[in-house]
Amino acid sequence: MLSFFKTKSKQGWLAVVMNESRADFVHVRRQADGLPQVMLAESIEHSGAAAALLTGLRRPMELAGYRCTTLLLSGKYQLIQTEAAEGEPDEAREAVRWRLKDQVDFAVDSAAIDLLPIPVEGRTPQIFAAIAPESSVAPLIQAFQHAKVRLSAIEASGDARKHASSMPCQRKRTRQAV
Repeated sequence: MLSFFKTKSKQGWLAVVMNESRADFVHVRRQADGLPQVMLAESIEHSGAAAALLTGLRRPMELAGYRCTTLLLSGKYQLIQTEAAEGEPDEAREAVRWRLKDQVDFAVDSAAIDLLPIPVEGRTPQIFAAIAPESSVAPLIQAFQHAKVRLSAIEASGDARKHASSMPCQRKRTRQAV
């Protein structure tokens, strides 16, 4: 393959948050001293589907060059504290998935799940299980796939607030989507 067809990857992360009428884009890169630097902060109003918006912005915003993360909004997932399962990470995730089947109101076999350890401090190991139904996660993944934009992570809204709170806020700009 010829090198001029390849998209150059940008350092850092591009956070993409899709709401019903607005999409927010923030590109953050860590500097040599470890401090975050905001390289891009855009809010774009829209009234269409997320996939169409991302497809339309892929070239002008060079979205294919970013390592993207998006946000699973509050109410689209559950965070449940439970006892940690033993074993390799994949085995532990599956064990916790089936342990939680009676605590959620959706099918756990196709649910997205991640385990967040809680410091032990002399007690039985505990974790927070972030679990979301496929119906919440699939549309996000499909929008990025349709637009041919690399989605590397999906964060729960609480994690995103924690990450964003440590970063400086610059000016807010809004523009209309075409």
